[in-house]
Amino acid sequence: MAAEAPETWDPPLAPRRFAVPESKYQNPIDRFFGVYLQSRNLSFADPVSDHLFARRAYLDIWGMTQPQAEVTEFLHNSDPGKHARLIDHLLEDSAMYTGNWLSFWNDLLRNDQGVNYAGTRKSITPWLQSALNGNLPYDKMVAALLNPEKDKGPEGVADRFHLFCNLTAAAERVLQQKRFAGVVPSPPDASPVVESGKIVPLSQADLLKEQRRQRRLERYNEVTRLYREGYSQKAISEMLGIQRKTIRRFLRSGEFPERSRPKRKPGRVDQFRSFLVRRWAEGCHNTTQLWHEIREQGYGGARGMVARLVSTFRSPGTMYFRVNTVERKSPKRCINPSASQVASLFSRRLETLSKYE
Repeated sequence: MAAEAPETWDPPLAPRRFAVPESKYQNPIDRFFGVYLQSRNLSFADPVSDHLFARRAYLDIWGMTQPQAEVTEFLHNSDPGKHARLIDHLLEDSAMYTGNWLSFWNDLLRNDQGVNYAGTRKSITPWLQSALNGNLPYDKMVAALLNPEKDKGPEGVADRFHLFCNLTAAAERVLQQKRFAGVVPSPPDASPVVESGKIVPLSQADLLKEQRRQRRLERYNEVTRLYREGYSQKAISEMLGIQRKTIRRFLRSGEFPERSRPKRKPGRVDQFRSFLVRRWAEGCHNTTQLWHEIREQGYGGARGMVARLVSTFRSPGTMYFRVNTVERKSPKRCINPSASQVASLFSRRLETLSKYE
């Protein structure tokens, strides 16, 4: 159920106006970037071709490629201010701009014309369309989405469920890009594990896993290289034989996306654990007998799964503990949590988190 919004809302930080640094560049954004690059002894990349500039401008603003006639006219125009005039021309067509970015905002806010959650959520498409057509500043748009005013802002968007989904998605995107900055102590590699001064060689499964990771890394580097050279996602997909959704995931991550360990679902025998513990305490230590008993209750798994679970019941000092059993310790490895697992921690109360979390 959506939380009741206060009558008035004050932003936690007041807007600040920064002084534009002095620079040879005309565009204020270029001036800020120029100072940043100069402090790190870097320089701007070479300007792209006019054809690529026009293609990017049309796709970013209108969401479609440019007509051939307009491309030809733009390429033959020798005026140095043609780039700025092209942007102004595209932004003047409010219908094309709104139609493109309306899809982006609908996806971001999980807005759907035909979905209504218990009467509390309604489609905000008309409000979004009006905001984009009226060139509503982004800071006011976000404020209205988070705290909609009656009869003015969008109705029903700021419910807890959708705010939680948006928070998790945003945190997941950031953590996917920054996962090597402290969340993960060390990336996986094919180096042998050192335990108690002894080198433990990797198993065949670990070697195959590392080979698969290396192939994914090569594909990722090739995709990013082609994208920097100006190739579209469709062209990269056709050249490398990779699905476009994989290419989009590579480009959005910002870093090579490591595969997280899949979550292991509890086995079918785990639902009979309490019964097996009780029967073990009653003195029934025959695995086959226990297997037959839980099969009568609906268990359809193999006997080996029952034997594996029952083996954990054998305690040292009893006749059922195998003295000659050698305890096998697997080498400790760094478990890389997925971005979604780490993002979920931000949404939980501090008192519910363990010391490790």
